Amino acid sequence: MIDVEVTLMQESTGAVATGRWVSACGVVTALEIDVHSVADTGPFAPGTATACAERHIRQNGQVTDTFDWCRSVELIAK
Repeated sequence: MIDVEVTLMQESTGAVATGRWVSACGVVTALEIDVHSVADTGPFAPGTATACAERHIRQNGQVTDTFDWCRSVELIAK
């Protein structure tokens, strides 16, 4: 199994959102994860935010590989 947890944070507003994606192992070149606001944090606004993710690969319930990253992202109004 592949398990990806994402956190989106915007320092200027205090907004935080999290999301998770789980799938059977296979080739993944791109994925889309919905994130949901964390209670008691500010609203997101257009501008810079930080997206962080943790990827875990599990075999028979045991974590066999992990990968973490963070990068700056630009939020835009819809």
